[in-house]
Amino acid sequence: MKSNLVDISSSKIGAVVQAPYSKSYINRALILAAINPRPVQIENITYSRDVQDLVSCLKTIGLEIREEENCISVVNSFPACELESIVPIAVYTGDGGTTTRFMMALLALGSNAYHVYPSAQMLKRPIVELISALDDLQISTLCQSDFYSIQGPLKKNEISVDCSKTTQVASALMLIGLEVQVKGLTSSALYIEMTKELIASHQNSTRIKAPIDFSGLSYIAAYATLNQDVLVSNCFELDSNQSDSSILEIINTSGGRAEFTDGGLRIYKAKSLNEFDLN
Repeated sequence: MKSNLVDISSSKIGAVVQAPYSKSYINRALILAAINPRPVQIENITYSRDVQDLVSCLKTIGLEIREEENCISVVNSFPACELESIVPIAVYTGDGGTTTRFMMALLALGSNAYHVYPSAQMLKRPIVELISALDDLQISTLCQSDFYSIQGPLKKNEISVDCSKTTQVASALMLIGLEVQVKGLTSSALYIEMTKELIASHQNSTRIKAPIDFSGLSYIAAYATLNQDVLVSNCFELDSNQSDSSILEIINTSGGRAEFTDGGLRIYKAKSLNEFDLN
């Protein structure tokens, strides 16, 4: 797949560029699409490693997915696409914590036994919050040295989730349609808001557009402010659910200038910059 990422080097970048799209949003949209009984098209795709891994996992469990340069179409739905298997189905989730947690939540909707194989690096990361939540939902789980065993289906539709360490578990369970009571939320609250907003606006949609990744955009914005005028031709609005979107406010309050125009986000080289404080 053709990448739409921007190469930053010691030389100048183009006067007109495109920023990458949000993989956090794309991964959430893929799970929503996977449980929608109607075909769903997701537009503005950045084929990051996480997105590629999640798409591969969804195909493994029977979902028909069509990939194009800038969009993904999910044709059928889970668990309706599930074919009965007498042996556990292996699902390889790779390095991403999002991929592993979102897939394990999705698999809880099915009836087959699944063996989820994260990378060795991911196996070192804590996943006890998700296992505990799945146990509370009466899902059969087993943690082995190199994989997690999981077998549904769900027998409950409400759960309370501790978000003091990660919000991914709560997001994963919200995306598959559960009523989730969030507790202990100390950080990453915007990711929960992103999940809630996506569900509220696109739960039954057949077309979803991913927004710009403001983390990726922040590098372009900082470069432009210091070096040259740049037009980001695929960015037309602020996404307040991404904390890195504050880069535009920082630029505008410290002597720089960034503004939305009909052609996209225009960032001007600053003549001088003032000091600014960050909370």
